[in-house]
Amino acid sequence: MLRKQFKRVIWLAVIVAAFGTGAAQGQGRPSEAKAAASTVTASSRAAIWAATAEYVYKDDRDLNKIQPDLLKTIKNSSVVAFNHSIDEAVMLENKQLAGQKRLLKFQELVKTIQAQPLDPNDPAVLVKAIVGKLDDNKERMADPARAQQLELLTQRLNQLANGAVPTVPAAAALSQPAADNPMNQVAASSNVPAANESVALVVAPVSAPAPPTNSLLWLALGLAGLGLLGIALLWNKLGNTREEIATLRRTLEVSSPKATGGNGTSPAGMTAAIKQEITRQIEQRVAEKQAKVAVAPLPLPPVVAALAPAAPTPCLRAQYANEAPFNNSFPARALSDQPGTYSMFLIESSEQQPEQGTFAVTGNLASHVRDHRSVLEPVCEYVSGYPLGSEARVITVEPGMVRRRGDDWEVVQRAKVRFE
Repeated sequence: MLRKQFKRVIWLAVIVAAFGTGAAQGQGRPSEAKAAASTVTASSRAAIWAATAEYVYKDDRDLNKIQPDLLKTIKNSSVVAFNHSIDEAVMLENKQLAGQKRLLKFQELVKTIQAQPLDPNDPAVLVKAIVGKLDDNKERMADPARAQQLELLTQRLNQLANGAVPTVPAAAALSQPAADNPMNQVAASSNVPAANESVALVVAPVSAPAPPTNSLLWLALGLAGLGLLGIALLWNKLGNTREEIATLRRTLEVSSPKATGGNGTSPAGMTAAIKQEITRQIEQRVAEKQAKVAVAPLPLPPVVAALAPAAPTPCLRAQYANEAPFNNSFPARALSDQPGTYSMFLIESSEQQPEQGTFAVTGNLASHVRDHRSVLEPVCEYVSGYPLGSEARVITVEPGMVRRRGDDWEVVQRAKVRFE
């Protein structure tokens, strides 16, 4: 009877506390909640841009020399502050790595995305636009390590878009005073008494943004349910233990009157007998568990994947074009199986698909840059614009596609190249 009354009291207290908390949260002013949500969204967007800049500075190997200084320029207090930090980074690159202009492309990417009509209240849309631009770099995606880092960045940006606490890059955090650290401010302003620590598990801190009333109510009910489940299990366990001890006591009184002082009622004798019996049962259970572990069958080893026959590697045929393309094709008279002094393009095809192939720039790259209008422009697309005169080589960003037309190779998709 006492146990039932105790459970009813606990249920009543939990329900009252849950509805009281939900009502208190529901009394907040709408304007304050809207302003807080707007502030959190702006902070998330700035943190997303800061994390993107940190990734770009670490991903580009040409920036390794000035990477520590670049990380110190990153600011995530607001989008405007971040844009100013990009200007500082560009100036730093122009000063220490003159003529490289790697960060100008990143600055153009930032301006392009910020100029798009994205929903300012949905950081996830910003994340999608940023990842889409970074994912468009074929050279980056061809490197498994860099592609994996981009995947990790995507996960981090999605966490920031969902409201995760923004972090400052390690190099920039060292330059901030202790008073600017949000964690220090929270620690300094926290004066919650120790007696109220249990309440803090259910009620959110005052300084944190108030979650929706329904979510808080379900959270309170879930925690209360877990607490009641633990109390019920403990209560049942205590009841079972008491019943086992009572049964053991009755058994000892009947079967071993001598151990209880001759009449079965001596407290000292009964206690000693109960201790002995409990010890014996514990040792017996431990021995049974050890026996089960000893006879348990070992798991069978997995099938070794290396024993499976490997797939045959397709045999590729390489041909070199020693003349500039003519009429959107590589004529058969200009093709050779061996590279020559004036080889311009490498064409590869497979035995499985001999009528189709790919082509990329090869050979004397300096002359290709000089004669790019007649050699490259007819069958290539310039990703980074026309050469300015200081470039010395051509990089194939994405191979082009060709198909056979008689003995000639006809271009069906232009290759993408850039100049360095």
